[in-house]
Amino acid sequence: MVRLGMGEPDPEMRARVSAAEQLADAAAAREPTIDRKVHAFVTVMQAQGLTVKDLDVLRRRLQSDEPAAPAPAPELSVSDAGSHPALGRVAYELTPDDYVAFNVHTSLALPETRRQIAQGRLWGSALMAVVTGVFGLLLSGGGPVVPLVFAALAAAAWWVVSPWTLRRGVRRSVERIARTSGLGVLGPASLEADEVGLREECAGVVNTAAWGAVARVEETETHGFVFVGPLAAVIVPKRAAGAEDMLRLVGERIGQ
Repeated sequence: MVRLGMGEPDPEMRARVSAAEQLADAAAAREPTIDRKVHAFVTVMQAQGLTVKDLDVLRRRLQSDEPAAPAPAPELSVSDAGSHPALGRVAYELTPDDYVAFNVHTSLALPETRRQIAQGRLWGSALMAVVTGVFGLLLSGGGPVVPLVFAALAAAAWWVVSPWTLRRGVRRSVERIARTSGLGVLGPASLEADEVGLREECAGVVNTAAWGAVARVEETETHGFVFVGPLAAVIVPKRAAGAEDMLRLVGERIGQ
C-alpha cells in the first residue's frame, strides 16, 4: 500500500483512497517504463486530491511482479439484474470527454479540493486588494478613497472569477491524464434498469448491481453519474436520448 500524505483516514476516506489507487494503478500499468509508471500514478492521485508521500515505496511496488489493478472503468457488483423485464434503457457512446467530466466532478467534490479552492479564493482576494490598494495609493498621491476603491474592486473581481479559474485548473489536469494515460473504456455502452437493479454493458463487458448497491445519483448540466461506490459510478451522458428519464428513474428507485 502506498503511504499518502495524510493522517489515519476514516472508513470513507480509506474507500476513496482505495478507489483512487485503482485508477492510478491502471494508468501506471499502461506505461512502458518505471519512470513513466510512477509519473502516471502520481498524476492520477493528485487529480483525486491525494499526495503520494513515499515515492521509493511506490517505485518498488510498481517494479514488482504483482498484477496491475483492474481498468478504471467503473464496475458494478454482481447481482441478477438484467434477468427481469426492463423498466428503462439508455444507449450511448462513451468518449474521453465523458471520463474527463466524471473525474472533474469527483475531484471537485473531494474535501481537499474544496478546501484548496476556498483558500485560493480568500488569499487571492486579499493579495489583489493589497496590490491594487498600493497601486491606487501611488496614483492618488496619498488620499484614501482611490486605494480603497481599487482594493475593493480587485478583491471582488477575484472572489467572483477565481472559482472558475481554479476549477479550470482541475479540468486541465484531468485532461492531461486522459491524453497521456487514458481514463476508461471507450465505445458503445448502455444502462438498463429492472425490478432487481441495474445492468451496464460497455465494450462487451456486462456488470450488474442490485438497487441496494446504488448509493446516489449526481448530475451536472451535461452528465449524470450513478454511484455504486465512493468514487465508482456509471457515466450517463445527457446527450443520449432518454438519459434524463433513466436518471430520474434510478433516483426514484433509490428514494433520492
